[in-house]
Amino acid sequence: MTGNKIKDYLISKGISQTFVANKTGIPIPTLNAVLNGNRKLLAEEYFVICQVLDVPLDTFIEKDQSV
Repeated sequence: MTGNKIKDYLISKGISQTFVANKTGIPIPTLNAVLNGNRKLLAEEYFVICQVLDVPLDTFIEKDQSV
């Protein structure tokens, strides 16, 4: 669910997955798998994605949900 929220955000802002992958150091296939719900997002990855997107850490997480 978190990956889908990040994906929706990227689409709404016109930000490419390639841009995020390059800025975070997360390989494109890994990022794609996360955003499509095929792989769990690690906390470290989530942190760096939020840093690159310049958004608060709680942007994509519901209060009762963990990364």
